[in-house]
Amino acid sequence: MPLWGEVRSCQVPLLLVAGQMDSKFAGIKRRMMARLRQGLSARAAEQQQQQQHVVHQWAEVPGVGHAVHVEAPLQLLQLIKGFTETL
Repeated sequence: MPLWGEVRSCQVPLLLVAGQMDSKFAGIKRRMMARLRQGLSARAAEQQQQQQHVVHQWAEVPGVGHAVHVEAPLQLLQLIKGFTETL
């Protein structure tokens, strides 16, 4: 069951990662990020008053296809580490 309608209401930080050579999932990541931003824009005024900031990040790993965790595990770990340090 697709959950695209729920993406805008996500209130936890997300890191979206795709291999640059995986055009299907790189495209899905871009669409998902656009929806997340729409949800953030809608909640921005409320969150500013409450000092809550939900940050979503995305990355495309160059030269990598569908299996980022297999093809570039160290790059993926660096992305995850950098993301978790911002939380």
